[in-house]
Amino acid sequence: MFGTANSSVRIFIAATTAVFIFLVSCNSSGNKDGECYYDRVDTMAEVMEIKPHPDGEGKIAVIMDFKASPLAFEPQELGELKGYTIDHDWIVRNHIEIGNKYEVVVSSITSGDCIPQFVSFNHAFE
Repeated sequence: MFGTANSSVRIFIAATTAVFIFLVSCNSSGNKDGECYYDRVDTMAEVMEIKPHPDGEGKIAVIMDFKASPLAFEPQELGELKGYTIDHDWIVRNHIEIGNKYEVVVSSITSGDCIPQFVSFNHAFE
């Protein structure tokens, strides 16, 4: 899966996007000195469950288990966590299955008033 050039490009794009979001969030904050500091945790997230979303509008909830970071205390729903609208086509297109594991970086703010927490997947979802 990670041996193809296409996967390498996707990983590079995902990592570059994460860095860009981090820099923009810190520079666009209302913090006087423009500085934000984050604790960063490199960890894994595993798909634990795929089920109909509770809103009943045809969306699908992808429940993730984070192995470390503040997100490890309870299961996380991928769509809510990343702002995705997940449906059957999205699941198929991204090859989401129970047991899939993804490398992630969880960044939680320690000072400043930037984005309090964000998650960057080392995997490009389409």
